[in-house]
Amino acid sequence: MIDYQSSIPLYLQLYQSFKEGIINGEWPSDAKLPSIRSCSAKYNLSKTTVEKAYNQLTIEGFIETRPQSGTYVLPIKKRHEMTKKRDEPYFEEFVYRNTKQPKSTFDFSEFKRALHDVIHNHQDTLYSPPKPMGEPKLKQAIMHYLRQERSVKGHPSQVVIGAGMQTHLTTIANLIHKRRVGFLEPLFHHAKTILSLLNFTLVPCKTLDDLLEMDLDFIYISPSNLYPSGDVIPFNDRMRLIDYAKIHHAYIIEDDYNYMYRHNAYQIPSIQSLSHNERVIYIGSFTRQLLPSFRLSYMVLPPHLIKTLAKHPPLTQTVSILDQLTIATFIKRGGYQKLLKKLSAFSKKHNERMRELLKPLDKHDGIHVFGLNSNLHVLWQSNDQEILHLLVDTFTKFQWAYTTIEAWPNTLLLPYSGFTDDDFNHLKSMIETVNISCNA
Repeated sequence: MIDYQSSIPLYLQLYQSFKEGIINGEWPSDAKLPSIRSCSAKYNLSKTTVEKAYNQLTIEGFIETRPQSGTYVLPIKKRHEMTKKRDEPYFEEFVYRNTKQPKSTFDFSEFKRALHDVIHNHQDTLYSPPKPMGEPKLKQAIMHYLRQERSVKGHPSQVVIGAGMQTHLTTIANLIHKRRVGFLEPLFHHAKTILSLLNFTLVPCKTLDDLLEMDLDFIYISPSNLYPSGDVIPFNDRMRLIDYAKIHHAYIIEDDYNYMYRHNAYQIPSIQSLSHNERVIYIGSFTRQLLPSFRLSYMVLPPHLIKTLAKHPPLTQTVSILDQLTIATFIKRGGYQKLLKKLSAFSKKHNERMRELLKPLDKHDGIHVFGLNSNLHVLWQSNDQEILHLLVDTFTKFQWAYTTIEAWPNTLLLPYSGFTDDDFNHLKSMIETVNISCNA
């Protein structure tokens, strides 16, 4: 029963032995266990050790102590025996090559300095729970940056910090109980899933004109880099969206997470910057600008919504104070701005390489390749099932994540921001094969 040389504490060994005996029927219901004194003497254990083992058994409902009588086994339901032995399930989440961020784009030295600064100079803050809407230092840093880069209007108090789109959309759903949300097809699949789980009524539209004819409570849109085409909504159409929101008392959810990936023009102003800080909910993220492993995003709410949220925040903060203060310091010291310049240059070079690689397919009707304006992914569209099978087989073989676009039949989306030289070489071989198939 007891192995005195084992690293497992003695009381746990005694507890486990009695527990198994009770479950297996060796100690039947209403059987009397040895007293603490006799059990201690029998197994050469201290009374404290035996008491701890009996206490654990009592807490879990295996035994009970009856006054002036002793300790007895309680009735235990028998475990069902499996008719057939099953292999233990083993699941390992797959990591795709093309979703990783190349190591050359992120310099940890600046980030380490920011982290050390927080640990050494803000220790007192780290002993407190996170504020539900985010740390003021990060909110100030974000708003200062957004004013400069995106002309976003508002006060730092309007910024809400969260771990991702799920958190923000849940907060919005708690603030505004109307549920009709319109969007241009196709909608980013993660956003679509979250909105569905939150019981929003999804209203897909093919054109902006169709969208503006609907009776909506929300318009979900990424105007500076439409998913997945990478197109930009022109100024006049942006103003039409703002007018619609005012007239219909609706809200525009401006998902601006990928605004920076625009190399054929200067950064496109946000819709929030064109509004009067009333009907636009601006959402951004650090995930694509820092590292995919960072789960930190933010939204800027109109003043009347932030007042309501401040009274009764529905969720606890999902981002640690350490992460928030580190990124705030990183931004304040200029590390974030340097990183964005580096990322932009890398992305532009990456994109040009992809464009050059895809040129041989421009002249073929059998396949349509587009979406490079997104600077994040490439879309492959073909009615030839053999070509589609070739694409899928290649993507799978080289461990590249891809997505099918429900609203666009026979269309595959392939992210390429994480492509290495080897991946580009593999893609080149695939394109040559596709080219031969198209010629045939």
